[in-house]
Amino acid sequence: MLTAEQIREKIFARAEDFKRYFREKKWPQAKYAYDSASHMAVFMELPESDMAVLFGNRPYKNDDEPIERGLFDEELVIHAYGECIRANQSFEVQPYPGNPNTTQDYDSDVWTRQDRSGAAHSPYEIYGNRA
Repeated sequence: MLTAEQIREKIFARAEDFKRYFREKKWPQAKYAYDSASHMAVFMELPESDMAVLFGNRPYKNDDEPIERGLFDEELVIHAYGECIRANQSFEVQPYPGNPNTTQDYDSDVWTRQDRSGAAHSPYEIYGNRA
């Protein structure tokens, strides 16, 4: 089992993975490196100082402090996310049975499913004038 310090080192190593994938233009892998590091950092409740080193620090609206860049540069992360969306390579949209974006046999219309099920009362009535 990994210790907290070993996990912390792995989180920081994900920043190097992100930069490598970004240079190689492997957008989904870069996005995954960022996502996994951010999820692990939150789960492990890293100290605020470590979070600032990893993800940078933005001052509050009225503060005069400069923006501090982290190991995950915000502009690079946004660029990687944009490239994933543009190429439809985001991990959030993966083919699975019942996904209306990728499968033709799925009926995504709630009203049609309600009618087919024979439900006497629909919880979706508040959204329209259907009984």
